[in-house]
Amino acid sequence: MSLRAELENLFGKRILGQAECLRPESVDAPAVQKAAGALLHLKEQPERQVDLVRSMTPSTAAARCR
Repeated sequence: MSLRAELENLFGKRILGQAECLRPESVDAPAVQKAAGALLHLKEQPERQVDLVRSMTPSTAAARCR
């Protein structure tokens, strides 16, 4: 599976598109850092990672995707 396909599976096409247009100054850095840590704790648990990403705000998910 390609990296792009994995990103689409985890974040979805809409969030992936938002990530490509994201302005760094608009990012909530603490929220993104918290999301990164949470995703690491779910390593090798793809279903739970998808659930976590879906629970994030779209801007946090897009920043994490980027």
